[in-house]
Amino acid sequence: MSGQQETRILTVGEESGGVAFERALRHAEGGQFQVGGASSADDALAELAAADFDCVVSAYNLPGRDGIELLRRVRERQGSLPFVLVTAEDDESVASRAVSAGVTEYVPTGACVDHPEFLVDRARRAIDTEASSCQRARDDPLFESIFEGSQRLIGVLDPDGRVRTANETAMGHVDASREAVTGTPFWETPWWDEEVQPDVRRWVERAAAGEHVGYETTEVQFGDGAQSVTGEIRPVTGDDGAVSALVVVAQGTAEHRRRERELLKTREQLSLALDAADAAVWEMDLETEELHWDDRAQQLWGYEPGEFTGTFEEFADPVHPDDWGRLETAYRNAIEDHSSYTVEVRVVPDEKPLRWVRVAGQVVTDGAGGQRRLIGLSTDVTERKEREEQLRRQNERLNEFVSVVSHDLRNPLNVAQARATVLHQQDTESGEHLGPIMTALERMESIVENTLTLARQGKTVSEMDTVSLTDLVERCWAGVETADATLEVEDEVTVQGDHDRLRHVFENLLNNAVTHGGDGVTVRVGRTNDGRLYLEDDGSGIPAGQREEVFQPGQTSVAEGTGFGLSIVKRIVDAHGWEVTVTDGREGGARFEFDTAGLSN
Repeated sequence: MSGQQETRILTVGEESGGVAFERALRHAEGGQFQVGGASSADDALAELAAADFDCVVSAYNLPGRDGIELLRRVRERQGSLPFVLVTAEDDESVASRAVSAGVTEYVPTGACVDHPEFLVDRARRAIDTEASSCQRARDDPLFESIFEGSQRLIGVLDPDGRVRTANETAMGHVDASREAVTGTPFWETPWWDEEVQPDVRRWVERAAAGEHVGYETTEVQFGDGAQSVTGEIRPVTGDDGAVSALVVVAQGTAEHRRRERELLKTREQLSLALDAADAAVWEMDLETEELHWDDRAQQLWGYEPGEFTGTFEEFADPVHPDDWGRLETAYRNAIEDHSSYTVEVRVVPDEKPLRWVRVAGQVVTDGAGGQRRLIGLSTDVTERKEREEQLRRQNERLNEFVSVVSHDLRNPLNVAQARATVLHQQDTESGEHLGPIMTALERMESIVENTLTLARQGKTVSEMDTVSLTDLVERCWAGVETADATLEVEDEVTVQGDHDRLRHVFENLLNNAVTHGGDGVTVRVGRTNDGRLYLEDDGSGIPAGQREEVFQPGQTSVAEGTGFGLSIVKRIVDAHGWEVTVTDGREGGARFEFDTAGLSN
């Protein structure tokens, strides 16, 4: 112990190896030790019961009980009281037993023969070590969080039932200080009514004998009066199996019932969510790779409930060979990166139909960042995958059909256009008939082209590039017959998208603005304050009642139009995962706004 405060040390045993413990400690430099002596273990226990000491220094060889037996009794009664054991040199069996029993310092007799100050130093170190340990425990944020921050009543007792300490929550329920209850038999503290004290004493005695005791009683001072509480008394044992302390935890029954109801409600909600999603729960021990699956997970993998034994081989075996590599790579990467993953794989159980299963996992770590478990959900997505496959085949057939139709229409259409052109050149008198025929043929060609574009551009965009809207719009403008129209690009904007498909969007919108906006129309492109993209004109606009209809195929307000332009715009916008709306321009014209993904300056 540092400083000038006097420290009480109890020495036990006669002179051993020529060293008198009492004499050595009495004459220690500074005189900070007050030394008392006892010749046997029983005498030492009597001294410790009668007075407070800061440390015990004991020989191993004692009459009756030896020094280790004394150490165990001290640990039972006074917990962490510093204890220095002095015994014969090179006695490894004694040293091992002493460490297991919780000795603070172990001193070979031979080291003290010529240098009594060595014993003094070890005694000082034992006392300082214990003081430092206690301070660290008090300063440890984890200890503070668990012990003092708990809403439950928590106390620590000596094995004989005397109170060592209690947390603030416990002290808040009685009119007494922590100092007043410390050292008092637990059953005699203000928490208990006289009628229940004999029961409490029996609970403590059972726990001191190594039993985990649970209890429920109504005779507890809890808050403003006595009420029902539930609690438990847990024994804490050392390496040798001896009980060194008792931990008491209690809470009001009302609070306990409330927590039970909340837990039950949470479990019911989780069960409903899993049932609704047809999802299975699983986890993997990352050290042993042992798997724990619920019944639904076993059935997804083709096992009957209880048939799955949790081996890694049983997990891997039903997975389609072409999919196993992706699944294994995904969860191995998640383990390495402390992250999550989602993979869809085919599961092919023996003699059972193929299933598509979506596997999602998350690595769970301990407080120190070490990996402990991989937990997750598995969901049967077979129906969705079958619908996707059916849709893919339908789209393939549709594309094939559109291509064939457009090809078969183009051939006679090209013949008709060529013959009409020849006739128009040879027979000028029939111009009033041939002119409308050629116009109709050109419109038919536009319908064929737009139909093919509409069918092909609706596919979801899977690969995106950074596209400069400024460059794209200006190139599209150069390809439109703009007459006296004006283009104003008000913001430099980039988006993530498919360049070729976006070209169709802005060619159609610019052509639509010029066609419907009238002479001298001005078209503006920019970004709104909330990050959306817009294209607007100052023409006649689109009536509010027609704004939803303009995206339907065949909707047009001019005789020469096909009505496919804005339908193509809508299909391409949807394929990008964007949204497009129609509203009024700032000067009364039509304004198209796009809620885009990946919009940036």
